[in-house]
Amino acid sequence: MNNRRDLLIGSLAIGALSVLPSAAFAAPDSFEDLLRQAETDPALVYDARAANEGRSSVYIEYNLTQGPRLRTPPSNRPISSDAIRLLIGFEVSSASHYEAALQGAVLPAPPSGLTIGMGYDLGYVTETWLREDWGTWLSPTQLAVLAKACKKTGAKAKPVKPLLKDIRIPWAQAEPQFRTVVLPRYVGETLKHLPVDDNLPSDCLGALVSLVYNRGASFGASGPRYAEMRAIKRHVQTGQIDRIPAEFEAMTRLWTTPKTRGVKLRRMAEAALFRKGLAAHG
Repeated sequence: MNNRRDLLIGSLAIGALSVLPSAAFAAPDSFEDLLRQAETDPALVYDARAANEGRSSVYIEYNLTQGPRLRTPPSNRPISSDAIRLLIGFEVSSASHYEAALQGAVLPAPPSGLTIGMGYDLGYVTETWLREDWGTWLSPTQLAVLAKACKKTGAKAKPVKPLLKDIRIPWAQAEPQFRTVVLPRYVGETLKHLPVDDNLPSDCLGALVSLVYNRGASFGASGPRYAEMRAIKRHVQTGQIDRIPAEFEAMTRLWTTPKTRGVKLRRMAEAALFRKGLAAHG
């Protein structure tokens, strides 16, 4: 009797499994799948921009009330081409979308200032820094106009936006400026706060740089919101870098509304990229 009962229960379980949706057994989305969503849906990018916590972590070292501090030196340590794709994808979606909608100055939600290029926030730079960072790509006249937006954020930046209406920065200028000026500074900022091993795969370093670009180098911040950031720093210090992707994923608890879906997707893409780097260097 017990054998017949066990066989019946087993057959019912197999039947139940056969009608479950295949998605229940689907593998996690690959890095390419996750990135493709950002590259094809600009709305996700705007969601992520609106929830940005640390776009100016490099530039925030300019304190608006106390004057400039030393900038974090740029680093020439490379990150992978896929990491650069991730950063660009989640900042502007794609080259075609940038050309169509983002060549002019953009004013995200407070406390941001007016941004140009790949989210370069004029509200957190001095006029000197602006000229250092853009002098190769923009004319003195354009720089003089953009300087009007320096150190102005939130409500103070809004009346400046019409003054910048004639400024257009095409992809051919924005992309190399990001690669050669902005990105090395964020690599430097990441390494300053996370002294990772020189052998860390470039995919893995790139995932961390993307995190810093979006959340700031808040690896020592207090409170439950930054628990995973602190954990990432501990994993680096203890050499347990294989635990880092799970921290990216655990962070998604912070972005659960439709308006923050782009940030959640970015964390998942960073986790997938980090794992890809670990797997490739086994």
